[in-house]
Amino acid sequence: GAWVLNRSAFNTLLISGQTYKVEARAIDNAEGTSTPVPYISFTYDTTLPDAPVITTNGGSDFVTNQASVTLSGTNVSGIAQILVNGAPISGFAAGNWSWTTTADLPAASNTFSVTAKDAAGNESLADTITISKDTTLPTFGLVLDPIKTAYRAGDVITFTLTFNEAMNTAIEPTVTFDDALPYTQTTVSGDWQTDRIWVGSRSISASLTDDGVNTISISDAQDAAGNPIALNISNSFTIDTVNPTVTITSPIND
Repeated sequence: GAWVLNRSAFNTLLISGQTYKVEARAIDNAEGTSTPVPYISFTYDTTLPDAPVITTNGGSDFVTNQASVTLSGTNVSGIAQILVNGAPISGFAAGNWSWTTTADLPAASNTFSVTAKDAAGNESLADTITISKDTTLPTFGLVLDPIKTAYRAGDVITFTLTFNEAMNTAIEPTVTFDDALPYTQTTVSGDWQTDRIWVGSRSISASLTDDGVNTISISDAQDAAGNPIALNISNSFTIDTVNPTVTITSPIND
């Protein structure tokens, strides 16, 4: 009949990295011995493979507003499988690897653990990455300095935008103002001071043709996940570059 040799019974005697030969003979009740079957050999391997390296975003945690993400990474030699959160990825071959989520990424922090398994079944330590999904538009507050009833020629206005979350400082907000739609005649130049604070300034000159109420248009800034701010035209200020005049309406008697 059939027989099975349980290797676990010999594990304490085996040395990792060594090759062993197994030969089988049958002995009957009369102690007759059969001709041995051709032996088989195996290598006992308990060494963990090197962990795969996640290269997506340089291996650093990040925030996204996308429904799905793709993880990519490098492979080490002698690997039979790459596993993400314990499940083998499909289509893996020797070399670099990639894996894309098959369901919408939950709007939360999502940690992915990537391991490698060799031909002997040894599983490596994990490389991990946390990806947070954020689809909420950022908001901000605007402060003008100095605060005046009206600004005249020569005044310099400072525009400070304070955002409610970390922003992508590689993308500048567009800040303009005008006394008529689309409120884009005059541009305010500025820079990010932190990932939440942007400061710009604009000098008021007599050449501006925007005397009166000017509406401020703010757009284009994006948070770290790529969500843009909504166009904001809710703030305004008044420019008055016309010097007052005096009219004498009656003579003065000496």
